[in-house]
Amino acid sequence: MASNTVITTPTSVQISGITILMDPVVKRKVTMKLLIDGNIFIEQPFGRKLPRLRRDLSPALTLLGGSRLIIQVCKHRTIRGPKVLAEAAFVNQNLQQSWLGTAHQLRDNPNITIDIVAPSVSAVETALSNAVQVTGQRKSVLDHLGRAKTFLETILNIGTAVSELHPVAKAVLASIQVIYKKLQDQEQCDKLILDLANDMAQTLGYIEDVKQFARLVQLKQALDKVDSLMKETTNFVLEYTSHSAEGQLLSSAFSASAADKAIKLTKCFNQFKQQFNTGLAVQANISLEKMLQDLESTQNDEILKILLPKDLDRSIMTEECMANTRQDVFVQIENWANDLSGPNILWIKGFPGAGKSAIASSMVSRLRALHRLGSFFFFRRDQASSQTPSAVWRTVAYDLSRIYPAARNVIVAKLKADEAVVSTANIIELFNELVKLPLLQNSTSIPAGRMPIIVIDALDECGGLESSASTYRRNLLNTIKQWSQLQPCFKLLVTSRMESDISQTFESISYTVASIELFTGRTVSQESASDIHLYLRNSFKAVRELYSYLSTEWPGQETLMSLTDTAAGLFIWAKTIVDLVEQGEPLAQLKLIISGQLARGSIDDLYCLILKTAFPTPALEIQITIKMITGAIVAAKTLLSSYDILQLCSLISPENLAYVCTKLKPIMATGPNYLQFHHQSFVDFLISSEKCPLEYQFQEHIQNQQLCMGCLKVMEQSLHFNMCDLKTSYLCNDDVPGIDLMVDKCIPSDLRYACYFWADHLSLTVFEEEILQALRRLLCEKFLYWLEVLSFTKNIQLSFAALTTLADWVQVSIY
Repeated sequence: MASNTVITTPTSVQISGITILMDPVVKRKVTMKLLIDGNIFIEQPFGRKLPRLRRDLSPALTLLGGSRLIIQVCKHRTIRGPKVLAEAAFVNQNLQQSWLGTAHQLRDNPNITIDIVAPSVSAVETALSNAVQVTGQRKSVLDHLGRAKTFLETILNIGTAVSELHPVAKAVLASIQVIYKKLQDQEQCDKLILDLANDMAQTLGYIEDVKQFARLVQLKQALDKVDSLMKETTNFVLEYTSHSAEGQLLSSAFSASAADKAIKLTKCFNQFKQQFNTGLAVQANISLEKMLQDLESTQNDEILKILLPKDLDRSIMTEECMANTRQDVFVQIENWANDLSGPNILWIKGFPGAGKSAIASSMVSRLRALHRLGSFFFFRRDQASSQTPSAVWRTVAYDLSRIYPAARNVIVAKLKADEAVVSTANIIELFNELVKLPLLQNSTSIPAGRMPIIVIDALDECGGLESSASTYRRNLLNTIKQWSQLQPCFKLLVTSRMESDISQTFESISYTVASIELFTGRTVSQESASDIHLYLRNSFKAVRELYSYLSTEWPGQETLMSLTDTAAGLFIWAKTIVDLVEQGEPLAQLKLIISGQLARGSIDDLYCLILKTAFPTPALEIQITIKMITGAIVAAKTLLSSYDILQLCSLISPENLAYVCTKLKPIMATGPNYLQFHHQSFVDFLISSEKCPLEYQFQEHIQNQQLCMGCLKVMEQSLHFNMCDLKTSYLCNDDVPGIDLMVDKCIPSDLRYACYFWADHLSLTVFEEEILQALRRLLCEKFLYWLEVLSFTKNIQLSFAALTTLADWVQVSIY
């Protein structure tokens, strides 16, 4: 007998057919036997002298991992029984992927080949469907009897009486009863197996659909178990149908065993269905609950959106500290942040240009990485109209609601109960309801390592040019006092200049305030000087790499030390120096700076040098352009773009605007939607420095008068009937399809600015007949169109304040 060929595979596979080529042919009858793990599974008899033995397995035989299939060819012998002529084994452990879907030869002489298919959901489903078909086609012997079946049933019904009449009749009737009982048992077994296979085949169709969405552990476990149950059922049907050809009787032993097996499988399958249905119902309830929660969360998101102030730019324009600088400051901040029983407010103070905003920007990134950033707000003086105390605490409330679920619930509940709290003029009430109360009620539900830290930068720029006289700033300082009443674990980090009203506020709550002063000038710390030296060294290295003719030592240690000393702790001074060098030929630019004999720590001297270098002998037209551009940026209520300035300041030509912006790059940033100065210290230089050249000094009433007239001219030219070309006036704005796109297209940024802020600029001007006439034309000819713009842009509330300002101005100016 030839040696076995053993093949292995790691997972279950299915065998759809077996082919044996007999060479030479056997003169006697032969039988093909399939044994699984030593147990006879199928015996298939064949006739004499057949060169090819073929057995199709339908449904396919599923061989589980680790199972051993033996295929035998046996010759019939009358006296001594069957003889094994050939044998091949298949062990399911290491089957190669390339064998799947092919006929694989197990041995030669005789050639034994198996057809292997990859097991899959579709394969199992097909196998069960085939099992249903095969079992259903098995017509029982009773069905073959036809009318004789009725005769037999009649005989059996009356046979008891007949058998008592004659002994022979009694013997015949007993035989008939045994045979009929066996036929009935087989028919019942067939029906049981058919029902089981049919039920499984129908169930499998939606099991896979459920499996991909199953989340409940119990349901997933049930789905995992049913796979092996279905494979076992498929093999059982195959074995059952193989032991009985159509019209043949099964042995009593096998028939009883088959019935027991079918009952056992049916019981297991019914248990699965019960577990499956229960799991599916539970998951459906969980899914429904999750859908309701998601729906509520989505609705809450919409409610929370009303907290976000309109037209508020939250981008951080300040660069972070250079790597490896300010380490001493960061250590102090981290010690304060981690002390959950110490002061809950940290005030970082210093003169303009000391690097406060860079530290705040760096802390935002650091706290975000530590998952402790509760919120942040960076003030800019040129955005005073939108950066109000209300905007600060609404932003903080919104951010807290996105991070802390417990606080979110309190905030949402408050907004549902009283949405008007968002627009209240009482800032203390807004702070208490939307920030203080949510934190107080959830102090124990937030882990210690996730306690929020709020960052507010440039507090001194709140209120714009009004500074300490601003109502906005007074209100904000009052809410900071309220913050001091919170638990020490809720931290607030504030940066600002040491202006009197701010200093007095922090002194009044000194028991809850820690402070870090960034010293400059004669008191500059060694750490700050070292950080500026490092900044200059790395920045000049970057410049050096752009020019091959610069020596590797440029600008030299002596120059670096001199610049560091002159900076006197002012990081903005060092940054401006680098920007100035980058704007021209480095050697010439640096020589100009060094020869300028700049006073130590004087940022004003540096700004004078920049203006003198950029415009050594400016024509009158350029001087006017410089003053109008810088004045517009300083006086504007929000950021202006180059386009906005050209529309609002009609005396400026596009060419002169581009020229001046290019020359002012060391101190001014330009973007597609904004022009702004790098640092507030340049605004201070224009407004109040005695060193600022007269031709560039900011004069508040003149600059506001120019912007007021610019606003009135833009409105006169651009306001018209049906501002957004609506097809009908019978719909509310929000009901008009595509209204947002229409508003963006039809109401440009310069017109929006003019409609929003003309009255703000008017309040800061003196009487001019030209302005009065422009106001008359606006009220008599364009008034309704102005209201229409405010309505479309959802700022109609501005109209009341504007008209009140107009009435006050007219009364003061005329009467």
